[in-house]
Order: sequence, then C-alpha cells, then structure tokens
Amino acid sequence: MYFTKEDKKINDRKIDSLKKMMQAKLKRHISTTRLGDYIDNNVKSSIEKLEIESHLNKCKTCKEVVRQLKALNEEWENYEEKILLSSPGKTGLKKLKTKLLYSLASIKKLFQTVLNTQWIQVSLATATVAVIIFFMVKVFQTPVDETKPFQENIFVEEKDSLKSEDQVKLADEQKKSGEIKKQESIIEKKTPDNWEKIKQAFAENFKPTPYLEEMLAYESRSYANNIISPKIGEKCAGAILFQWEKIEEKPIYLKILNNKGTELFSLIPENNQYRFSKKLTPGLYYWKLESENDVLYVGKFLAGS
Repeated sequence: MYFTKEDKKINDRKIDSLKKMMQAKLKRHISTTRLGDYIDNNVKSSIEKLEIESHLNKCKTCKEVVRQLKALNEEWENYEEKILLSSPGKTGLKKLKTKLLYSLASIKKLFQTVLNTQWIQVSLATATVAVIIFFMVKVFQTPVDETKPFQENIFVEEKDSLKSEDQVKLADEQKKSGEIKKQESIIEKKTPDNWEKIKQAFAENFKPTPYLEEMLAYESRSYANNIISPKIGEKCAGAILFQWEKIEEKPIYLKILNNKGTELFSLIPENNQYRFSKKLTPGLYYWKLESENDVLYVGKFLAGS
C-alpha cells in the first residue's frame, strides 16, 4: 500500500498523541483505594505490587499518601487498644464468650456421655441456656467507656457563634418583634469581615498540606476544563454543589478531605454531580475525583459554618 507524505504526517501525529497519553498515564498519582489495598496486602498480583512499588520509588507525593494512610491505621489501632484497656465491659469480651461456650459445651458433652437418659439431657440443655443468658447479661451490663473516635465529630451540626456584637443585638431586637426568621438569614450571610474572623478562630483548620498542594498543582490541570464547581479556593457556605462535565473513565469516586489529608467522605455520584449538605467545621478542604486506579482531579475550597 502506498502512503503519501500527508498520510505519514497524520500517522506521526497519532503516534505522538499516544506517547503523550502514555506519559500522562505514567505521571498520574495512584488512587487512595489502590494504595490502601497495597498497605493491607490486598493487591491482586505480584506484578501489580511491583508496579506500585516502582511508582512509589519515583513519586514523593504518593509515598507521602502511603505514610499518611499507615499513620491513620496506627492511630485507629492505638485508639482501639485504649478502648479495650479503659473499658472492663469490652476487655476480652470475645475471648470470654468463646471460653464460656467451649466450657459449657464440654460439660454438656461429658454429662451426655455418662448420663444418657433423655430427661437429664433436656434438663441439662435448659440449665446451659440459663447459664449462658446469665453470663451474657452480666457482661453487657458492665459500664463501657464511651470514648468517641478522633474523627467522629468531623461534621458540626450546631451553628457557630462567630457573630459580631451588633448582629447579636440586632437578632435580639428582632426576636422581640417576631421577625427573627428574616434576620437569621441576614446574620448567616457571610461577609469578608466574617471570613477573616472565622480564619482567626479556626487557624489550624486553614493550614494547607504540602503534598496535597503538589497534587493540586499537577492534577488540577488534567480535567480543569471539565470542572464546574467548586472552583479552586472558592468560599462555600451551606450546601456545596460538586459538579463536572462528563469524564470517560468509570466509575468516578468523589472524595472530600480535611486540610490534614484525612478522608472524610467518599461516594460514587450519579449524573456527574453531588450536593453535599452536611455542615463542615470552618476550614480548608480538598476534594478529589478518582477512578479505580488513578487520581483524576484535585481541588480545594474554604468552608464557612
């Protein structure tokens, strides 16, 4: 078959395009789901494990994500150990139940062997059930330390009290006059002054995380034109609409992280959008779009009250 110079140019452009796509694929960061599987030794094949390790040797950002995930696992393990030590009602509960049931079963078997009379077996079974119920009631009645996980209070349901004195006075006056509902909407409206006060009050929550900033600088370019909201650095109050134009890769995971990189929320949204209505503690937050294997986009936004 004869190829013209024009055909050759078209073919060369296609090859260059494929090379760029492959290079972009190699530069992509690995998704947290896949890194989590790697840490938990749930990677399907040794080849995939070698691919991940090879990527981690070259990518400082993904290496930092692995470090963060391992640290998070250690925090949860320490927390669970603390709960067991501080909660006599839960300490050794599983072992206690296993030992108890094993002992009772052994006793029953011994009696069944020695005394093979039917009415004795029935009586013994009844007594065994009664003893099990007695022990289980005693175990579960023991007071339990209700210490809460360190991330349990991520979402703040109460309204913050960062309102100026003038606003509070105005609200009190409107309560007396029966117009409080209208005035609440005015008080809740964010102004630049309010944002500065919020930032000062929650300074730690607004500090950026270096490795996420690096991911944002690179990944935000890949699908920047597909993102509708929220834009990078957008100030959000109330419900937040995450929206983007169609992305070919499926499924797409939407993930929200706090400013320390802790994942707070994850789901597979429908129709390329999701309205997040929970109230967040004021601060800086990052959000990501991920496929099964790759990070596709990283953005950030500021949450008020």
